[in-house]
Amino acid sequence: MCWGQNRWGQLGNLAGVGTQTGQAVVPVMKLLPAEEVAAGALHTCARTSNGEVYCWGNTDDGQLGAGLTIASVARVRVKDMRGAMAIAGGEAHTCAAVAGGQIYCWGRDNAGQLGDRGTQLQRFPVAGPRIDGVTRLSAGAEHTCALRQNGRVLCWGSNQRGQLGGGTGSQSTTPTPVVDIP
Repeated sequence: MCWGQNRWGQLGNLAGVGTQTGQAVVPVMKLLPAEEVAAGALHTCARTSNGEVYCWGNTDDGQLGAGLTIASVARVRVKDMRGAMAIAGGEAHTCAAVAGGQIYCWGRDNAGQLGDRGTQLQRFPVAGPRIDGVTRLSAGAEHTCALRQNGRVLCWGSNQRGQLGGGTGSQSTTPTPVVDIP
């Protein structure tokens, strides 16, 4: 179930598309058994039990990962994404971790939030960092973080307000360890 603004179809239902006011709780289109849901600013994604990722909503910056250039109220399968174990949705980017620690990201990359050592928008998943033991991902407006099994956290992307936790104000296109976490 989803609720809130549905201007770009990010609630995953046809009713109320184009509305900018809050919506009542509505059922999302029938989806394969979802294990995890991640919401960005104007898009939503779900990871299924078999590791596929589906997204819907706005895709001005490629955050649906299917090469689309217009919003989609219908779910679209992220191209070549299989075996996802964790997902995260940022403002206009999305990331997924697969077995073996490889992180794939897509969407806006103006601050290095995709972790692919660049800053170019990507409409399909690109290989970002490889981080052993990733159990969870989290994304903010223009940064992404990974939690490892050992409790360590690594972040990359914008750092204008210290959100990478590395003790500097510099953005990073590669994972930076968060300092002072026991």
